[in-house]
Amino acid sequence: IQLTVVYEISFVSSLKDAYNGGAYGIFFVIFLFSGVWPYGKNCIMFVAWFVPMTWETRSWILKNLTRLAKWSLVDVFAIVIIMAGLRIIKPIVTDPNGAPLVIVAESRIAIYTFCVAAIWDLVQGEWMRHMHLRAYEKEIQKESGLEQDSTSSLNSGSNMIKEIRFSDNPKRSCSVPGKNFTIVFMLIQLALALSSVFLTVITYNLFGELFAEDSKIEYTAATIATTILSEEALKINDSPTGTVFLVVMYIALSIAIPIFQFGSIIILTFVGWDKACCNKSIYKTFFEAVDIIGGFACQDVFVLSFVVVIAEWDKLINTSVGNVAGDTCGEVACLGMTAEIGIGIYVMTVAFILGWICEMWITYAYSQLIHPVEKVELNNVFFGLVSQFGCTSAVDLEITDKHV
Repeated sequence: IQLTVVYEISFVSSLKDAYNGGAYGIFFVIFLFSGVWPYGKNCIMFVAWFVPMTWETRSWILKNLTRLAKWSLVDVFAIVIIMAGLRIIKPIVTDPNGAPLVIVAESRIAIYTFCVAAIWDLVQGEWMRHMHLRAYEKEIQKESGLEQDSTSSLNSGSNMIKEIRFSDNPKRSCSVPGKNFTIVFMLIQLALALSSVFLTVITYNLFGELFAEDSKIEYTAATIATTILSEEALKINDSPTGTVFLVVMYIALSIAIPIFQFGSIIILTFVGWDKACCNKSIYKTFFEAVDIIGGFACQDVFVLSFVVVIAEWDKLINTSVGNVAGDTCGEVACLGMTAEIGIGIYVMTVAFILGWICEMWITYAYSQLIHPVEKVELNNVFFGLVSQFGCTSAVDLEITDKHV
């Protein structure tokens, strides 16, 4: 099928079209996450790396920057959602030969380079943060005159949930009810994250006088990817390589990495380092890898992209489709589309909110067991409150000759 380009979107034109069409949500998201934040976070990284400041201040800046940098990918996921929605191949009732109307949305070089730059920023930010933490700890050891093994806080035969303390009292550790609650909480969160991938996240309704009957197309997070990458779709795609790249990034960042992260948090929390990773050094490396991967987990970013696109669908996307097909056939629309959020998005929303708490927990543990110089004031407040409501218990530490 030979397709003709009838509508092109660039950064400037998308801002103009969104504003003129009254799609202020899309206008704000594009302007902030595609226009301001990508450049702003690079400026912040430059300042954090080259401008003299205290170690504590630099830690705070880099930690928060690495967790907020992923929000520049909102635009990337929005394009994937639009590509799935604007894929219409239906016979026209007014055509005697039954020729189909074909409307597809295709990505172009600008979104590919933008995606690469956003991921590059994520990698660069995580590298800077971990280089900073190592330098910070070396400086503390130099000032104290003490050389400390980075795995010294990992007691043999133990695990994270046993070793974490919630106050300055070394006897206060997680109680048995607290441990049971934690594992149930984490398993529910992981189950929600997994199930949301296979539940309907969006429904597109296609209607108009051009077709014999209205139709409805439902997508899950998984089928969005398989539909765009289907053989039929790629045959009429002028940029198949770039499309494959974009969808692979979508799968990795919004599906695979979040699920891997949440599963790894359970392993790190409850499986002892001697059992989980053979030795303390490998456990520490695995812990650091999971902490880094957390900056790439974009399930929450994906949900925001969905909400914005769906909320403004009628104002921008449906208007564009109508202009392509001819706005009206008499008094009835020739072609129209509506979009509805499915239950999968609601499940996914609960999953990533619970996931935020799991990430707070793993950051809290990270600051105690791996990099004590990491500043996590919010986590201290949160888990300090948890400890006050009975999730922790004071345990007597028995000291024998072998511990001396």
